[in-house]
Amino acid sequence: MATPFTPSTVNDDTTINDTTLRKHVPNINGATYWASIEPYIRQGLALHVIPFIGQTLYDTTMALADTDASKQQLLDAIAYYGVVVAYPKMSSIIADAGVQVPGGGEGSSPISLWQYKTAYLDLTVTADKHLDRFMIGQDIPDTAEARMLLFDSVTEFQSFHNIHNSLRTYKSLVPYARKAYERYLAPYLSEVIDDLKTADTPQLKQLRYKAQLALSELTIYIAGPNLSILVDGDGMRTLSSSDALVGTAAAGYREALALVLQRSEQAGKTFLADLQSFIVLNIDDYSTLEATGRFTELNESVHTVETDSAVGFFFN
Repeated sequence: MATPFTPSTVNDDTTINDTTLRKHVPNINGATYWASIEPYIRQGLALHVIPFIGQTLYDTTMALADTDASKQQLLDAIAYYGVVVAYPKMSSIIADAGVQVPGGGEGSSPISLWQYKTAYLDLTVTADKHLDRFMIGQDIPDTAEARMLLFDSVTEFQSFHNIHNSLRTYKSLVPYARKAYERYLAPYLSEVIDDLKTADTPQLKQLRYKAQLALSELTIYIAGPNLSILVDGDGMRTLSSSDALVGTAAAGYREALALVLQRSEQAGKTFLADLQSFIVLNIDDYSTLEATGRFTELNESVHTVETDSAVGFFFN
């Protein structure tokens, strides 16, 4: 697959200056031979872009005029993902004597490890943001497996937890939403989960909303230790590279994430207790749940819970 930056004529002397890559990553050395960077641009496209947007949308966007804003957004993402893939590879050379660090040349020199990790994190975040920006409002291929339980879209999940409308982040959280449901909510909602997916009555809509409050927080809590999540402003997004959050350069982000996960655990447990209490107090509206007998047995317990200490209310 040719990259969208590859010129119509390429030879051994073609450099980045002969391509359009610097329109998207201006601080890259234009004298670099195109053959040195082109494989990484192609790999970045295949690894980080096509899996999310699909080949059809990619082809359709590339067929648009160069002045089209969405095409430029996608080109920005492809360019930066190429640099993200190239960055660790071009920082060393495999030679007969083993892996070596290249010397300075062409007005440049190797950077320190701290500078390297800081720059790598910045490049990864920039690439992810460009792709997220492109995907907002696009007709992205979707399947039932890519939808989050009780959240039909990234927009719906966004209304409960700020993920910057990132479809990448939304899809990354899907498996953990299922785990959170099975671990925490299924014991109370398994008989009505199919009804909650459509929620066509006021009572079901209320119950769905209560469940969404708990599930959104518990999903973040379970996903946090398993995904590369960046706390970004007042929200979060997943990173395409786990290596970006390694080292002292990312220490502050890891500390911020630990605090977010602690708060999500506390909020999730509180919302789960609220959900359980809501079911018990309104059990007459949910005959399917009432028929299980579970909530009748808990009826006396609900009245013993202190009003400002919901956490722990028959939560195990």
